[in-house]
Amino acid sequence: MYKAIIFDFDGVLVNTTGNYVKAFHKIEAHNLTADDNELKSHFGKPVLNIMATCVLKTDRIEDAQQLASEFHEEVSRKWFLDDMALFPKTENILQELKKQGFLLSIASGTNSTFLIKFLDYLKIRKYFSVVLGSSDVKNCKPYPDIALKALDSLGVTAQDALYIGDAEADVSVAKGAGIASAIVLTGVLNRKEAEDLSPDYILKDLSEIWRILGKAASS
Repeated sequence: MYKAIIFDFDGVLVNTTGNYVKAFHKIEAHNLTADDNELKSHFGKPVLNIMATCVLKTDRIEDAQQLASEFHEEVSRKWFLDDMALFPKTENILQELKKQGFLLSIASGTNSTFLIKFLDYLKIRKYFSVVLGSSDVKNCKPYPDIALKALDSLGVTAQDALYIGDAEADVSVAKGAGIASAIVLTGVLNRKEAEDLSPDYILKDLSEIWRILGKAASS
């Protein structure tokens, strides 16, 4: 049915939600105004957007840029990497998808430099033909540009692809690009919140992908 699978990164392949919240708190000396639930509701968007629209609630883009820089310093620190972990069975799933001939891509709101660093740290970069982050497109999530670029780079049509994410922005990206969408409940949304977004599929976790693909894992 599908030839290509495009993944968001955070909340889908790796459990980083708590890490990102912790990183925001580490720069809260600036009197950030967002609580944890509000922060999580904006996850999936570029950090600069979150700082400007959610944290500062201001049009002073220079302040948002400074905070984004400080945030990126935090996620570069050893504690962030040490606390980062793939969800259970994630690498086995990627191995099996690759084995069965699916084209795999990442299209994430994470800054591209950090995304590559994280993939290399987790030793899973080898599974993906295309890796795209927020700095690889002019308009990142919730705009569809990153998914459209993934389709073009993979050489497939929207009808051939499935986009798997965990946040509202991911559904917007997929719908904007004309791609089928799946939400996993391992990120920032609960089932009711996911249902309200009307994705094509809702998965408890990534292991339920075989239900969509109509294939059984061979291992």
